[in-house]
Amino acid sequence: MKLTQPLLLNAEPQGKPYKLRNRDSMYLRVSVFGSKVWKFDYRLDGEDCSYTLGRFPDLSISGARQRRNDAARLVASGIHPKAYEKQQQLQTITRNKNTFWAVCEDWIEDNRDRWSEYYCGQAVRFLSRYVKDSPLGKMPVRDIKVAHVYDLLESIAKRKTQSRARGQ
Repeated sequence: MKLTQPLLLNAEPQGKPYKLRNRDSMYLRVSVFGSKVWKFDYRLDGEDCSYTLGRFPDLSISGARQRRNDAARLVASGIHPKAYEKQQQLQTITRNKNTFWAVCEDWIEDNRDRWSEYYCGQAVRFLSRYVKDSPLGKMPVRDIKVAHVYDLLESIAKRKTQSRARGQ
């Protein structure tokens, strides 16, 4: 059966979960409560597995097919899609944890008890204003070069000069 948007939207819950099959081991699973989830069945290492692609209608038919194709490429390489997804999430978390801004936040927390409330507030405001949303703030510490720090200092100097010119 060809899956169409109206068919999928009108799929009603029944007494037990059921599948509306597409091609290439992909299907829409409709639960007894009416939730609809795209799934992909595959076999790897002699084991039958299932991978959730996303919820319908948040994920369209074409989007589900694209994710299925990506997952099938991983399976063809001997990689479980869910394990790959978790690995990618861990790498993202690690990257975000090691950004210059994250190090600044840790530095503030480590020194908060030694600083006066006023000085701590100044440090937080300064770093939030000039570092947090800057390219340097989002950069992993291991990738920072002298030129990046120089660019940040130049932008701070320009802002300070402009505010002095306005009389602030």
